[in-house]
Amino acid sequence: MYAQPLPIKDFGELALKCGPNVAPVTLASIAQTESGFNPFLIHDNNTKKAFNLGTDVEAAETATSLIAAGHSVDLGIMQINSHNLPALGLKVQDAFDPCVSIGAASIILSDAYVGGENHEAQQQALRVTISQYNTGDTQRGFTNGYVGKVEASARKVVPALDVGMGQSDIPAAPQPQQVAAPVDPNAPPAWDVWGSFEYSTASETEKKAENPRASDAALFVQATNSSAIFPQLRKE
Repeated sequence: MYAQPLPIKDFGELALKCGPNVAPVTLASIAQTESGFNPFLIHDNNTKKAFNLGTDVEAAETATSLIAAGHSVDLGIMQINSHNLPALGLKVQDAFDPCVSIGAASIILSDAYVGGENHEAQQQALRVTISQYNTGDTQRGFTNGYVGKVEASARKVVPALDVGMGQSDIPAAPQPQQVAAPVDPNAPPAWDVWGSFEYSTASETEKKAENPRASDAALFVQATNSSAIFPQLRKE
């Protein structure tokens, strides 16, 4: 028995509730890349084998056995690494709760994201953050292709990531700065990634007709300076 992927609408609603510091589209792009929205997925970094379990109980039992054998495993919908669970205050079974997993990912992303003075700098900072989420390093997520994979997921699932900038090349490290994205009261609900994409596309067409350098929809709703519970996700 295999678990079904979490519907995108359900993921979007959980993202708003459980990871409010990060835009749902950002979390969805990463979740699509990491797990295909599968809440009970396990990836064994030692054997490179994936386990798609049917329930959270089965997933927790399998993960516990692998960890006891000394394996490094990535867990759940956001693929939180087993080495990071103590620092995040989580138990193995917690990692298979989609809300908890999204919340942990939100903390990691928010702590790593440094913002920027303009749209281009913010997009560079976002890609550096995505690299850190995968590798704990500001550059290795570019060289191993992970950032490009998240960009591809954004194109297919939640195309709010500005994928036309060609930022997959390793950017210079941006300077820390808090940045908040503007809120459009006419936009569809944040969980509605399909409606958001259509609305964003129409809005950006109008904006760019008036101002060719208008910014695309920001992926981070808010960048916080919260106390670092685990600033860099260790995936190896």
